[in-house]
Parts: sequence; structure tokens; C-alpha cells
Amino acid sequence: MKGFSLQLKPVGSACNIACEYCYVAPFRPEHLNVMSDEVLSRALTGCITESEHPVITWHGGEPTLAGYDFFARAIALMEQLRQPSQEVWNVLQTNATLITPRFAKLLFDAKFEVSISLDGPQCVHNLHRLDRRGKPTFAQVMNGIEALRSAG
Repeated sequence: MKGFSLQLKPVGSACNIACEYCYVAPFRPEHLNVMSDEVLSRALTGCITESEHPVITWHGGEPTLAGYDFFARAIALMEQLRQPSQEVWNVLQTNATLITPRFAKLLFDAKFEVSISLDGPQCVHNLHRLDRRGKPTFAQVMNGIEALRSAG
């Protein structure tokens, strides 16, 4: 049995919030650049066709900045590439601020595991995890969590 894991950063270090302790902040691009479909295809093809148990970790910055349509295309491609008996594991690390009910349903239907960056209760989270305009993000994160819970 051979397994292969791949970490994809579809927007590199780009993020929609500005955590004061962020380790990738020095590498954050000025403009959003989303991974091309060609690069996505090559990466997923290599991982899925070369592994019996592929694991794809979506990381960032904030990977959901790539958008719903990007993830829908990625999921469709993974379905095309996988063998009928093969399960592709997807793990998404997100701040959840961009998770809508529609996005949450897409992730649920594709069996994504979702890990959310949350710094604790509102009073602690909002000290360190502000958006790019300096506004607190706790309420947005909780909205994203609720969308994920509602989706299953």
C-alpha cells in the first residue's frame, strides 16, 4: 500500500485577515494570484494517480480566497482522476471567514475535513485576528462555522 500526501496553497500566502503573529505575513503578495487550472491539474494528477490513498491538504494564507468555483473545479477533477475504489482525502485549513452555506455544502458533499483557525473566545480571538482593515473577525468565523455545521 503506498500513500502520498500533497499540500496545496492555491493562493500562496495571500490572506484576507492580518493576524499579528502570522508566520507567512512577510511573504504575503500584494495582489491575489490563484493557482492556474494547469498547475492544479498537474499536482492532483500526480498525487492521485501515484497513490492508493492520496491526501490533499489545502493550506495558505487563506485557501478559500481561491473561491467556490476553484474548489468546485478541483473536486470535479479529483472525481475524474480517482479510481472507483479509491478514496481521496481532503483536509482544508481555513479561517472560515469566507465559508458560505453554498461553500459549506460543496465541502460536505466532497467529504472535506475542515480545520478552523480560532483563537478561543471572542475577547481573545479579536485581540489577534483582525481583518485587513483592522476589524475583528470572530463573528465572521462563527458564521462560517455555523454554515459548516448546518451543511453537516
